Amino acid sequence: MTQNLLILADAVAEGVALDAAPNFHVRGGGAQKTLSLIGKGLTIEAAARDAAKQAKGHAFELMQATQHTARLGAFAVDAVTQPNSVANHPHADLELLEAQLATKEFQLGVGSAAYLGVKIRSSQADAVIVPQDARAALEASDSAAYALCADHLEHAGVSTDAMTNDQIVERTVEDLMRFASSSTRVGVLDQGAIAFGAAAQSAFVTGTVSVMVQVVERLATGKPIDKTIWGPAMGAATKSFLTTGLQTYYSLSTYLAVAQGSFEARVLRQLISNAPVTGAIAEIIIGTAREVVRFHKNEIDLDELLRRTGVVATSAVGSGVGVVIGARVLRGQHPIVQLLGIALFGILGARFGTFVGVELFKPKQLGAGPVTSDVGLVGSADIARPV
Repeated sequence: MTQNLLILADAVAEGVALDAAPNFHVRGGGAQKTLSLIGKGLTIEAAARDAAKQAKGHAFELMQATQHTARLGAFAVDAVTQPNSVANHPHADLELLEAQLATKEFQLGVGSAAYLGVKIRSSQADAVIVPQDARAALEASDSAAYALCADHLEHAGVSTDAMTNDQIVERTVEDLMRFASSSTRVGVLDQGAIAFGAAAQSAFVTGTVSVMVQVVERLATGKPIDKTIWGPAMGAATKSFLTTGLQTYYSLSTYLAVAQGSFEARVLRQLISNAPVTGAIAEIIIGTAREVVRFHKNEIDLDELLRRTGVVATSAVGSGVGVVIGARVLRGQHPIVQLLGIALFGILGARFGTFVGVELFKPKQLGAGPVTSDVGLVGSADIARPV
């Protein structure tokens, strides 16, 4: 399901940043310095840590640009954030492009509060972005500089996560060590690990929201809150795990095939903005495959297979539409509200789509047994799947 759009966006952005990092550090000079220090007898890690003093700002730029661009796509904002075409520009490290025109310039800085205070006051960029801990130190030591900077990118209600100096340095060291070890591309195993991580997060969020919705519904209808809520929740979580993992792997591998080690902001944004469509396709593939297995086991006949396929399709479309609506409604809200809220809109959309599918594709004959649904909710939509 596309119910966890932000998880997907951030996972793909992570893979994009890893893949683009080697070429980005060649552009900034950190890669060459690492190799030079290794040639002088330093270990790979020692050389990377020394070179990171120079390269950490470039790593910060890349991580912020990839995440912001992916999230702009998730929230359907027609803009991308990308590095300035001029390496080591004195004031503009990143630029926001709308309709291929630069409308905002960001300067990023990494280091001590004293160093950043000078940089902030002299900057000519539209916004100066610094690490979270450095900005906290500025609040106490330099209130004027504190007021002139931020710890994350923001545009049209879409923002990035703040990072600390230590997080940036450790990521820079990791990037430079990968470069020095000739591990410059994100391989199949890396893509699989990123997809698995996104799938696990997605399953947890979907399962949690499913339980919350069932509890609210049972409180409203006077039904008992018991262990029966776990079955639908686990079903929804499992389905979310499979579809999010498949969708993340597909989106990341598609991007990597096109980008070839560079950062292609528009390709990234387009892939994420298309996520509701690819998510619906993934859900239909997985849902239909399960019904085909049941058909081959002679558990259902051909008419029932076609009926269930139709219901799977309307449920998937409903989930995608719900996610799109949720992303538009929740843009600019707190990240946790966005994460849970978009999942909720997706679940409710899937439930409505299931209801529509049941009405459109009526079975010839319903069995007398209990019925269930994959959307993890309890209600009229649950007549979708006789068992």
